[in-house]
Amino acid sequence: MSTLSQWVINASTSADAGSPRPRKPLTPDWGIGETMAIKCTTAIGIAVLVLGLPLSLQAQDKAPERWLPSLITETPQEGFELAVKLSRMGVKSTQPDKEVLFRERAKYAQNGEALMHASEVVAIHFQTVAAANSYWK
Repeated sequence: MSTLSQWVINASTSADAGSPRPRKPLTPDWGIGETMAIKCTTAIGIAVLVLGLPLSLQAQDKAPERWLPSLITETPQEGFELAVKLSRMGVKSTQPDKEVLFRERAKYAQNGEALMHASEVVAIHFQTVAAANSYWK
């Protein structure tokens, strides 16, 4: 009989016998006393807060600028220009490293298939802008 089977049998018979199951400690068992384990857990929690706070404040400082007040445009031409801007901002937010962005641009600028895919993205954005403007009726 496997060890797992023995464990299942022992667990079910001890539960049937009404014997209480052993309780797990609320703190990790690091081979140190319970008081020390609580102190270590508390210290780790405080360290996470102290180290994480500057990062969260830094993220708040880098809030994205508001560049898209509305999808509404006066003309289809302005709508197309907005669609191009939407696709460019999508690339910029996907690849924030400008050095990599410009290096890769040189590669796909010579690739017809990549340019067609870029045009597809602009077309999808243009569909969205056109629908938001009721197709400029």
